[in-house]
Amino acid sequence: MVAEYNFNVISDMQCDIMIVGGGGGAGNFGGGGGGGGLLFAESASLESSNTYTIKVGNGGAGHQIHRGTANGINGYDSIITINDTDIIAKGGGGGGSRDQNANGRNGNAGGSGGGGSHHNSGHTVGGTSSQISYSVNGITFQHYGNSGG
Repeated sequence: MVAEYNFNVISDMQCDIMIVGGGGGAGNFGGGGGGGGLLFAESASLESSNTYTIKVGNGGAGHQIHRGTANGINGYDSIITINDTDIIAKGGGGGGSRDQNANGRNGNAGGSGGGGSHHNSGHTVGGTSSQISYSVNGITFQHYGNSGG
């Protein structure tokens, strides 16, 4: 689920912009949800002639069924749209769950990857970070996100 807002700049301005994706939901039996990816632009110039839309992503639901068939749900992306170009802060990866045979699952990829779940024999790994940087209309967004544990 995403909440949407329009942002109107009355006159040209300079500001910092930070966008964070919704966090991932935890898996069942040990895999924590990953944090949402973060994008940051320092001293960005916003022009009154541009159109800006902001969408704020919610966090993902955790997986609650013991020995179920799915990981936690990934968080929803947060997006700022500048002149029809989407700059996307990825939602965090869902945490890994154990299946009906007590085998662990790896965490999902996301802004920051979800953690892997407990496994009776062997190990699981966290999901990878899928966050990327952007450059649009002279604004450079640096990306932050890590792989899960």
